[in-house]
Amino acid sequence: MQFESVAPLGTSGRSVSRELMVAIAKMAGVGLVAIGVSGILAAVMGASFGKGFVSGSADGITYTPQRCADFLSFFPDAGTCEAAATAHHFDEAVSYRAAAGVLGLVTLGAWWFMRRRFARPVRPVLPPSTEPAVGAALFGVAAVALLGLGTTHMTFGGSSNGAGEFLSDGIVALAAFGAYALRLRRAITDEPDASPHR
Repeated sequence: MQFESVAPLGTSGRSVSRELMVAIAKMAGVGLVAIGVSGILAAVMGASFGKGFVSGSADGITYTPQRCADFLSFFPDAGTCEAAATAHHFDEAVSYRAAAGVLGLVTLGAWWFMRRRFARPVRPVLPPSTEPAVGAALFGVAAVALLGLGTTHMTFGGSSNGAGEFLSDGIVALAAFGAYALRLRRAITDEPDASPHR
């Protein structure tokens, strides 16, 4: 039986660079799209639990009169400086993440082009498990950190204000980790044995 294997050690550095470019473009696109999805989740959390859950100021935070005037100029119907600040920060959190998601889609389009232009699927230089391993590691660390910050904020922060900002990111990061972990398991299972066969 014949097995596909990675390219031999003599493969030029240009081939390695090409595959790395393709892999990095894809992971960057996935990361930006994940940020965009977290913006959608943040908007849902704001509609369900109030904007303060996502972007409310922590206890003890105060703003200068000039800063309050700026917030109220954007949201004159908010009534208070705190409510106006929360609405302003909420809109920024959702809109900036949505913009990142659009950029991620553009990046994935560039990845698709680079993959067709540069990738060599017959004898790849990098093992198939490389990208999912890196993705699982990055999103796994991000999920633990963000979910930890969100739960700590709710438990010891005195209020749930702003916890949704971390939780929305952490939930999406956890989902991305799960997807990469499944891909990694599949890649390891399907990866050909490098030892010689008779």
